[in-house]
Amino acid sequence: MGHTLKTFLLFIAAFIEGFILLFLEISTPVAVAPVFGQNLHVWSTMLGITLLSLMLGYFAAAYIMRHLNNWQKLFPYLFLWLSVYQTVIYFIVSKNQYFLNLNYYTGLFLYISLVIVPPVVLCGLTNTMLITLADEIFQNAGRAAAWILGISTFGGILSSLMVAFVFLPQYGLFNTLIFMAMISLIPSIFMLKPKYRIIPWILICSYTLFFVNYREIKPDKTTKTNVIFKKYTPFGEILVADFPFYTESEWIPARGLFLNRIGQSLLNLNSQKPVWPYVNFTVNFLDSIFPDKDSVKILISGLGAGTLPYELQQKKFQISVIENEPILYEVMQKFFYASKIPVIFQDFRYFLNKNNQKFDVIILDHFCGENPPNHLYSLEFFNSIMNSLDENGWCILNFFGYYEGKFGEASRCIFHTINKISTNFRVYLSGSTQDQGNLLFFIRHQKNMTPWPPINLKIITPDRFNKQNAFVIRDFYSGFQNASIYPSVTWRLAWQNSLK
Repeated sequence: MGHTLKTFLLFIAAFIEGFILLFLEISTPVAVAPVFGQNLHVWSTMLGITLLSLMLGYFAAAYIMRHLNNWQKLFPYLFLWLSVYQTVIYFIVSKNQYFLNLNYYTGLFLYISLVIVPPVVLCGLTNTMLITLADEIFQNAGRAAAWILGISTFGGILSSLMVAFVFLPQYGLFNTLIFMAMISLIPSIFMLKPKYRIIPWILICSYTLFFVNYREIKPDKTTKTNVIFKKYTPFGEILVADFPFYTESEWIPARGLFLNRIGQSLLNLNSQKPVWPYVNFTVNFLDSIFPDKDSVKILISGLGAGTLPYELQQKKFQISVIENEPILYEVMQKFFYASKIPVIFQDFRYFLNKNNQKFDVIILDHFCGENPPNHLYSLEFFNSIMNSLDENGWCILNFFGYYEGKFGEASRCIFHTINKISTNFRVYLSGSTQDQGNLLFFIRHQKNMTPWPPINLKIITPDRFNKQNAFVIRDFYSGFQNASIYPSVTWRLAWQNSLK
């Protein structure tokens, strides 16, 4: 093989190694999200295990190249193994519910390790061997490393853009895994000895047949849950399902929108009304305090399936919704409400920072799966909320129903954070118990000194939030996500049981 062709093949291999490595790093949190959510623990665990795996790959390459004389013959097979393991990831992700039976941190570490350690170790092996092979051509270690690392990095850059903006949104995680498994075989096709080149072609044919026949993991037909839509996006898994749901008094046929297997919206299919009490209560409350609805401007953080915006729109309020994920609008119109709700696709905090308008009501209902985003509960965030409210305005915040013990630490933190900027607020529980309802924080502008209207919910007095430790949430302090772990995991397990 001539030097020019050999150099070209090494560059192709370096590009594909970088392309696959970044795909694994970006897609792992997406694969983990339906089980453990997307939070700081997931990202830090994923990054730590990725770096550990690369380190193991580098050291393994050094050991192999020192103790195996014909290690060059091994090199083309690394891409075969890398390809095959990506199909193994497919099956690991399809059985992700089994990891819920473990302790949160044990399950998280084990799941991420199974998904990412073997392929990233192979990437570390490949990268080191590529540099050594390139050094034999360039006769200069620095030039060899520069070319291989540069081309590998370029592959990673292209992968990060294509995976986030094309592959995952358009084709989903499972289809992308099969495609990446095929891409991984390209170096093997050219670098294996001619008599062994049939192996990658057999794998490509197998992947193609698998892709055609098993594009998605099919729902279990023995369950009462009917999955009617499922798609993987950079935010995780979006799923719509019909299933029987038990309210506090009866079973009803329900349709739910789930982000990473956590309920975001729930619709009663018989009445075509929202199931959760806080939606109906919020609509009725605003209907009672604003007689001239046409002039009332309401800003809502989070679209979900559109249950709350739709009900408010039916009452003739002027509504604007801020949502991060554009596909939710399509899901809402196809499976819930064929209604034109005004939506701006932006991060809510970014919108507030650019906003110059004043709103009569701001409704905060922005769970990402079960994970409350830290930057949307901080002291600085609530200052922005107050600046965006009319002098007679209201802010309504929906949150976990827990406020006592370790499960209620996050709610107590929110209470103390709001209390730093305003004492003109009250907290109510929408259900009969903490695990059956949500906490609703009703916050008024400091200049709004009109008498409080009657609110037909159980009020939670301030002393219930002051008995135990809590802290004020700040922009650059991540403790809030730690405080949210226990209620988040409990909520996740409850929804997993509902979907069985």
